[in-house]
Order: sequence, then C-alpha cells, then structure tokens
Amino acid sequence: MYIDVTSYLNSTMPEADTEPSSSLDQDDFLQILVAQLEQQDPTEPTDNAQMVDQMTSYAQLEQLTNISTAMDTLIAGMASLGATQAAGYIGMGVEAGGYTVAKKGESISPMTYTLGSDAESVSAYIYDENGDIVDTVILGSAQAGAHEFNWDGLDYNGKKVPDGTYSVGFSAEAENGDAVSVSTSVTGTVKAVFTQDGTIYLKLDDGRTVNLDNVTSITQGNQNDEDDQADA
Repeated sequence: MYIDVTSYLNSTMPEADTEPSSSLDQDDFLQILVAQLEQQDPTEPTDNAQMVDQMTSYAQLEQLTNISTAMDTLIAGMASLGATQAAGYIGMGVEAGGYTVAKKGESISPMTYTLGSDAESVSAYIYDENGDIVDTVILGSAQAGAHEFNWDGLDYNGKKVPDGTYSVGFSAEAENGDAVSVSTSVTGTVKAVFTQDGTIYLKLDDGRTVNLDNVTSITQGNQNDEDDQADA
C-alpha cells in the first residue's frame, strides 16, 4: 500500500501557531515510513525493493542535510575570516570601482572617470539618495584615459544641495556618435570594515562605502591625513 507523502502530512500533522516548515526533515520521513508499515495491506505487503529504495532516500536526505549544514558553517566562517583580514585595510588609502561622491559642508569628494577612447562629448548626471537627478554637468570633449571629476555641489537652480552621498553617472560619445565606454572609481582612507549579506565593504573617511572586491590599489594611508599629522 502506498501512502502519498503530502496527503499523509496534511492529515496527521497538528496545526501550529507558527508558520509551518516548507521542507521535510529526516524525522518526517521516518514517521511516514512507520505509518506505511502500520497501514499496509497484509495481503499486499510493501515490496522489499521499494523499502530499500525508501531507506536509501532517507540516508541520502540525511547526508545532504549534513552537507548543507557544513557548507553554511563554512561560508559563515569564511565571511568572518574575510572580515578579519579586511580589517588590515583600516588606515590604508584605497582606490576602488565606485560611482559616488560625498558632500559635507563645503567639502565634496572627487572621483575619477576613465574613457575607453577619445570622446567628443562627456556628461555627468548627479542623483540623490532617492534616485532623483539633481544636476547635469556638461564636460565637453576629453581624450581616452583617466580624468578627475569635481562637482560644485549645486543643483539645476544653482542652489546648494544638502549634505549626503550622491551617485554620479557618465555618458560619452565619439565624434561619429558611437557610445564611448566609461568606468568610474573613487579613492579614500579606510575607516571601518563591515559585512552585509555575505559581502565585505570598506567604509571610507568621507562616509562612502566600496565593495572590497572592487579595490584596485592600496597605499599607506591618505596623503592628506599624513600632511595634517605633520602640521599638528
């Protein structure tokens, strides 16, 4: 006699106040096996081969569960180790792929955009934290390579925008109208390290954050910090 797993669980499992599990564990399958043996038709007992197949399935389930648990533990351990190693970046100057600028008072952090080829026209688009565009900067023509971008912190109406972090997008076109590839990067001194959803981030001195995987170069601290210490 064959008992449908879903039907059996629906008829025997008591209702709980908490949200039911969406998966079956080893105990669930053993409970089903016992029920099958108790309710089988004596004139048509469960086939031995079928029983062996079921027991094999239970063993495989346990192995997969153990592997999954071990993998979760390993991943958590690797994330913790990665964060510990990343702590060595604190106090170091880094350059990393990024597309934000930070404004605090009159200070606005610069960023770098790199053109894949010569461009006849380059434009920068500034977005606030809500994704709303606040300013467009026409940069004109530029040669292939890296260029520093400095924003004045003013919106379309020439008014100062509030302090915060702003995203910058670039568009560039060649003389023939073809799009030119643009990549962006930011620099700063690492002040803190944190993880989010398994990803390690570096928090810079101006409040911006960069993904550790996007770091392209490291220096012995920010030169401005060294100059400030020398003047003190």
